[in-house]
Amino acid sequence: MFLGMAAALIFGVFFHDTCTYSPSHLHRALLCTEDRDRPGEQSARIVWRSRPGERSMTTSRTFRAAIGVAILTGTAASASAATPVTGNWLTDEGKALVRIEPCGKAICGRIVKVLKQEPGKPTTDIANPDPSKRGNPIEGTFILTGFMDAGSIWKGRIYNPDSGKSYNARLAKNPDGTLKVEGCVAFLCRGPTWQPAR
Repeated sequence: MFLGMAAALIFGVFFHDTCTYSPSHLHRALLCTEDRDRPGEQSARIVWRSRPGERSMTTSRTFRAAIGVAILTGTAASASAATPVTGNWLTDEGKALVRIEPCGKAICGRIVKVLKQEPGKPTTDIANPDPSKRGNPIEGTFILTGFMDAGSIWKGRIYNPDSGKSYNARLAKNPDGTLKVEGCVAFLCRGPTWQPAR
């Protein structure tokens, strides 16, 4: 019944007609008379017959218009996309250069170059929980993985080579062109702002 009524409402909104809907568990009646803008043009009708004497329900033009606006608004919202964040970025304090690029259907980011090597700090991914990766160079390590468009932001995982831990994360491009990078623990998300590499 709901689908039949929805059809009547949508026909009424987009084709400017008058629709009468008669609910029944055995039959459905839908009468739509299309209003034409040009005088003298014949109206189109779509009719499904139901049992005689069945009570019908008529929808108002205002209500049908409201339904149409809601449909269009929902469609526009679902079509919104996050601002692209691919490119080269300098991490906080310019310690490293990270390149964000497509990885299949997602986007990911890897350390392209360590710009400020701290004395005594390992140059390999020594804290990685996977022993087979602990000898991999930090340069080339993926620290952003599986990021997908979530509307106004990108959501994925971020890896911290210092601790070997990964967190849920989100990326968002700021109006000034910088990139907000936030790691999340439970409901708390925070992190640095990266600068675009020139």
